[in-house]
Amino acid sequence: MSSEMVRIFDEHGEPIGVKPRDEVHEKGYWHETFHCWFVEKTGQEKFIYLQQRCHEKKDFPDLYDITAAGHIKSDENVGEAIREIHEELGVPVRLEELVSLGVLSDEIALDHFVDREFCHMFLCANHYRLEEFKLQKEEVSGLYKASYDEFIAFARGEINDLHLSGFDESQGYRIELEKRIDMALCVPHSEGYFLQLAEKLSQMPLI
Repeated sequence: MSSEMVRIFDEHGEPIGVKPRDEVHEKGYWHETFHCWFVEKTGQEKFIYLQQRCHEKKDFPDLYDITAAGHIKSDENVGEAIREIHEELGVPVRLEELVSLGVLSDEIALDHFVDREFCHMFLCANHYRLEEFKLQKEEVSGLYKASYDEFIAFARGEINDLHLSGFDESQGYRIELEKRIDMALCVPHSEGYFLQLAEKLSQMPLI
């Protein structure tokens, strides 16, 4: 299967061409991604959702990450990248349901690749029950929710672990689980990414 094509940029966000995604990660080109965090309010309680990446993923298998995210292809705009939500979570969401958090820069440097992203960030007010999500098994093995305020403290480094409740489908069937995770079990986004995210979340009047 050929690598999808994505637009690449210089460090100032100016477009400089189009490259295959594999080469983009190999050479560390800046590129655009779509990040959507699902949030919800139930009574006085507020929650944010995290996905657990599939065990078979090439990069960061089994780690916890953004509710739904992906690369913006060279032939699509930011709004069209909303497809990632339906592909990964199996639920339809309209663009007008999303709240933009702007663009955050993120850089993950590892031995085998350098991932430099301009992340188009969105919130989505979740109105689906957990049983309504249909996960893309090649991408996602579980879906969990955490306290919104605890997640902000976790992202800021004020607490060391985070309580999650949700379900796992890694064995081919759904198991409801509760667990605690630390930052070592999350995709290693830059410290700046987490701090910017926490700041933006703390300023949002929850939908």
